[in-house]
Amino acid sequence: MMKTCASRSYDERMELVTLTQAAVFLAASGMWLGGLLTVPLVALATTRHVAPADRAALFVSFGRTFAVFMGVVLLAALVTSALLVAAGAVVGAGAALALTVALFVVTSVGIAQARAMSLMRRRALTEPGSLDEARLRSNAAAATALRSLIGVLSAAHTVVGVLLVRGLG
Repeated sequence: MMKTCASRSYDERMELVTLTQAAVFLAASGMWLGGLLTVPLVALATTRHVAPADRAALFVSFGRTFAVFMGVVLLAALVTSALLVAAGAVVGAGAALALTVALFVVTSVGIAQARAMSLMRRRALTEPGSLDEARLRSNAAAATALRSLIGVLSAAHTVVGVLLVRGLG
């Protein structure tokens, strides 16, 4: 016979709540990683089929919508990892919270850098000859480093989520 929530002990209910929080963290982490993997695919497809000015406009619009969605996903990961740390009984919860905060910080820097690159590209389209090639190369290198760091943090984030759920399940 299946137990109802009321018939479970306090410890059993708390274990179920903790497992649910870890599962939500893992779901958010998976959505985050999936979203990040989607962006290069969209960029590749638009490079081949969309004019540069239209591509820039597309990414401005896409970026705003995507940022809101990903912000909500990251907020879900932040809240659940903080709740898991507060519960104190979950090994790896501190790593989950630290990785989530690191993703928030590094992604914020990446967004600011992407906006600067976008402004530089739009200016180059409207004012031919205004592009500073050395600055563009420097910013492109910084963008690559930031994307790489976000990728590594994101993969680690998802691995920690899997380990949290596996350890609790």
